[in-house]
Amino acid sequence: MAAGPNAKQKSTRGKRAGPKLWVAEWTIEQTTTPGHVNVSFCLLNKSDVGTSRSTTRHFLLRRDQADQLIGELKEALANAAAIECVEKKTRSAKQKLIAQPGSNPNHADVDDTEPPSDHFALGVYGLVGN
Repeated sequence: MAAGPNAKQKSTRGKRAGPKLWVAEWTIEQTTTPGHVNVSFCLLNKSDVGTSRSTTRHFLLRRDQADQLIGELKEALANAAAIECVEKKTRSAKQKLIAQPGSNPNHADVDDTEPPSDHFALGVYGLVGN
């Protein structure tokens, strides 16, 4: 099949990893353009040598887009916090199992990814009748 003039073609060069940029500071300011805000990010480029270089990027956003961006950031932060909380609880539960006398330490090292397979547990899920 021949590629048409508008078809996207894959690059023959491998993708190069870009520099790691960290947002050090940001500002949100009102602009003279009605219905817009100016968002500025001060970015740090941390190199392997240990030196860093900073650049500032400015963006003009409509207020509704800025509001949507803030909402998505809050949602992402809430999800990340929930994941961290679950991971902490899982680690502490595993540590408690290991610390209990008479417990099976090998069981604590295994993640239970499959549901229980005994008849009682299957009955709880409605998979085994009486």
